[in-house]
Amino acid sequence: MFCPIRMSERTSDPDFPDGYTLMEVMIAMTIAMISLLGAYALMLSIGRHYRDSSAMTDMYADSRIAVERLFRDLSETSNSTVVVRTTDIRSEEGLRDDAISFASARGEDGTFQLGTYGAFNFVRPIHQKAIIYYLLNDAGNGTGGYSKKLYRKEIPKTDWDDNYDPTWAMDENGEVIARNVDYMYFGLPYPAVDPEVTRQDHVLDVSIGFLRSLEEMEAGPARTVKVNTGIPMMNRGEK
Repeated sequence: MFCPIRMSERTSDPDFPDGYTLMEVMIAMTIAMISLLGAYALMLSIGRHYRDSSAMTDMYADSRIAVERLFRDLSETSNSTVVVRTTDIRSEEGLRDDAISFASARGEDGTFQLGTYGAFNFVRPIHQKAIIYYLLNDAGNGTGGYSKKLYRKEIPKTDWDDNYDPTWAMDENGEVIARNVDYMYFGLPYPAVDPEVTRQDHVLDVSIGFLRSLEEMEAGPARTVKVNTGIPMMNRGEK
């Protein structure tokens, strides 16, 4: 006659509790394992959500800093000094990467330089340098350098004029303003190439897209943050 296996022999002595069958032990272990796996899955989900939230926060911070720097610099220039050059076009997405240069009246100490002219002492900025913003591939982030870095560079007054081509300054010696950038353009995204900024353009449209890194996305980068804004310019010439 078949008898179930016991972990310990049953006894009528009240000081010794009954043992457990192998089936009971296996059921208890299965329930415990399911509970542990559930807790582990929950921890993974919480960790993933935290990383995603942190990555999004970082990207919003990067986009805010980049736009603030652009806004300050461009709002202080004259539209007659702005030069935009297109460096790359992705026609399938209707996007382009631009580089931009423009004059600045801020000196080395950060002071805005103004001068007067004429019998009525009209005030105009005195240009001290050119400022250039541009994108370069970030070879360290993603296969083939999918994402880009946004650079800012200052050119001394002796090395530029009001028609300074920003592509002449494009190298890795500039200040990195933001990473994981997808694209940047000024004005209409496509098919305009090398858009002209005229004296009638009081506001310059700026668009920047940001990516998550490959490590954060696991399966590859995807556009997650788009920044679009209009930046008013001073529209005053140099003294």
